[in-house]
Amino acid sequence: MPRSTGTADRPGSRRRLASAGLLVLLTACSATPPAADPLALPSPASIVVDGIRQIGDSTNLTLPIDPYQWSDSDTRAMGRALDRAAGRCLAGFGLAMPVVPAMPDVGPASVTARRYGLTSAAEAAASGYRLKAAMDAGPRPAPPPADPDVAAALHGSTGRVRGRVVPAGGCAGQAAAELGAGAKPGAADLVQDINIRSWELSRTHPVVTAAFRAWSACMKKAGADYPDPMAAMNDRRFTGVPAPREIGVARADVACKTATNTTGIWYAAEVAVQRKLVERNQSALTVAQRVKNDQLALARKTLAAP
Repeated sequence: MPRSTGTADRPGSRRRLASAGLLVLLTACSATPPAADPLALPSPASIVVDGIRQIGDSTNLTLPIDPYQWSDSDTRAMGRALDRAAGRCLAGFGLAMPVVPAMPDVGPASVTARRYGLTSAAEAAASGYRLKAAMDAGPRPAPPPADPDVAAALHGSTGRVRGRVVPAGGCAGQAAAELGAGAKPGAADLVQDINIRSWELSRTHPVVTAAFRAWSACMKKAGADYPDPMAAMNDRRFTGVPAPREIGVARADVACKTATNTTGIWYAAEVAVQRKLVERNQSALTVAQRVKNDQLALARKTLAAP
């Protein structure tokens, strides 16, 4: 798996939660998967991979699971709605939501931008395997000190605040309940499980392992010895300010992916695997999609209210 810090995101992890309440909402609404393993598939080798095309930069690729996932904009909207609903609850105690400075988006340009390793020649030349936005942003500022009354009312750590009864789960829990509307997604966790599992399985497909061997041979000619693209991107020797060696390896990596069409082959294999997983779980995914849409409709309604 790509490292979650420094160079890359685990597939799906870029769906950052916009507020603590969103985590409560999505976790509370997750249902138990069916008894049969929803991620079980025949051997990857038995899955036919077709539609292979030449692909360079992977930033704008789409996947079969995308319609069921929460996009970055979806997540931000739900986070704002949760904050608005929790803020109205806090106002009843004479309190206000703490103001947290907005953080810049320092992740990859999209959920597929580094899913198959580094694929941008421009990024390779500018910052090696590092995310330039993260390097430019610097360390995350310390959050402001928490007001004890706000924390107690928000999280429900005490029964009363300023003489008023705190709702079960606090104002954050109440906001999550309002925006969840008691809905029970059929497979909220399954969506992310498929997103991750398809990536893992696709790496073992024979057409992909053959592409890795071709890519690795190309890299050796450039003076770099790695078994696959993720090993290069996650090389722990690449720390601090990108040195010329890292820049050189990163540029060779992208060039070798282009020469061997490693990205195009890997992407086609993952699409084939992911389609099988989506087909196997179509009923549960349809429920998850419907509930997501219902929750987003509630979020829009909350944000539109005065």
